Amino acid sequence: MTAQQMIEQERREHAEYEARTVVTEQGETIADLRKVFDKVCNADDWKAPWAAKVPHQIVGIVSRAVEFFHADRPTITGPEPITGYILMTGKGYMA
Repeated sequence: MTAQQMIEQERREHAEYEARTVVTEQGETIADLRKVFDKVCNADDWKAPWAAKVPHQIVGIVSRAVEFFHADRPTITGPEPITGYILMTGKGYMA
């Protein structure tokens, strides 16, 4: 097995682990939280402070994702008067 094949196998195994590992009382997996977190975190540095406008329907899962990956609770402000989106901010990675 080449080094590249080993890396690809490790990535597959890690993705499978995240897909099956439930980490919230709501039954969400690491993979579920990662999908949401990747949409709101700082794209250049996931540990950096962040801000995002999100639909009110997903405030809960965004909060749980940020708590899981940043070990911090986001600040929730909103809704915006025109769009109805909720402004969420975070201090960044706190662990």
